[in-house]
Parts: sequence; structure tokens; C-alpha cells
Amino acid sequence: MLCRLLCTSTTANGVSGSVRVGAAGVVVTGRCPSSSGGSEPGTGPAVRPRSRRRPRCHGHRALVYVAASVPDVGESLADLTAHPVDHPATPLPLQEVEFTKPDGTQGNDVYIDRAKFREVFAADVNPAVAADMADAQQPIDLAALNQTATAAAWKTIPSWYLVAKQDQAISPDLERWMAKRIGAHTVEINSSHAAMVGHPGAIADLVEQADRGTS
Repeated sequence: MLCRLLCTSTTANGVSGSVRVGAAGVVVTGRCPSSSGGSEPGTGPAVRPRSRRRPRCHGHRALVYVAASVPDVGESLADLTAHPVDHPATPLPLQEVEFTKPDGTQGNDVYIDRAKFREVFAADVNPAVAADMADAQQPIDLAALNQTATAAAWKTIPSWYLVAKQDQAISPDLERWMAKRIGAHTVEINSSHAAMVGHPGAIADLVEQADRGTS
């Protein structure tokens, strides 16, 4: 019997999202990767929910990408951003903050300008919620944009992809190109990049589709 449990998680390459755990395996839902270095979602061990009763997971059986970057092996987020499309996204209004790495060298974290966060990232999200998101956003090490993926789970695991047609963080045309390249079952909705927050019902429907499609 399918365990209808969605839990917040982080996949191997830092993709925040969720997992649906069922008797046949795990459906991994990912968005907004912070780095393409290391593993692709779905290439690490099956994620187990934080629950007192833990169903056994037999591996990932579906990937659901929500307005996400999907690199191939040897490809970085910067490479994907540079891929030519008819309507590229306008560069995000980023702010840099220097930090000291464990080895003593200097690095640069980048954030989206809080004053412009809702406009470019979450235009269809409640203003108060978007303000909280802007304050809670996790930085990305600028160097991580050039780290390359070492695995591509979509080559062996069935994929679903949601294109956010009003996305200003990633070009919708680029999302369509990535979805086509990985052979994903694709849906499109009128959403900003923050589709998981603005349109949770659509995300749940897509996860259900992936669940049924791989049961």
C-alpha cells in the first residue's frame, strides 16, 4: 500500500524538495539546485522519511523536476544558463557577500536582492510569504555555478518536469529544452519560479502522475 508521505529533504547535490515514499521506491521532487557538483538527484541512497515507522525504500523510481536546472555529466549551471534559447532570462539582481572558507581563502556568496526578490522569483506568491522567503533564502557560493555534474540520474530514471511559464529566474524556453533533452513527461503552468509555493496543488498532481506512472 502506498505510504502517502511527503517530507522536506535535500538531495545529494543540494536540491531542496520532497520525496514520496511508496512500497516500490521513492519519487524525488527537486527544485533550484544550489550546485551541480557531485551527484544528480536520485543517484544517492534512497531518502528515508523522518518517521517512527519507516517503510523500506527500494531505490528511486521517478524524478520530478520543478522549474529546475538539469545538467548532464560534465555540465555546470553556468553552462546551462549560457545555452542559447529564443527568450533568455534577464540576469538576476544578485548581491555578493564575501566569506572565509575553512581553508582560509576568500569566497563569495550570492543572494537575490531582497527588495526585488518577489518580482523576479515569486511574483505570484503572497507578498508576506515572499518577504519571508527573501529573508530566509540560502546563499550560493559563486564558484559553485561552474562546478560540473558527475552523474545524471535522468538517464536511467523516468522523469517528469514542470515548466513555469512566468519564470524569471530560469528561462521557460530553457526549461522546455532541458525537459525535452531528458525525455521528461512535461506539464506547463502559469507560475513564477516559486511554483512549489504558489501552486502546491499542481506540484502534488505532478508527483501523483509520476507515482502512478512508475507504480
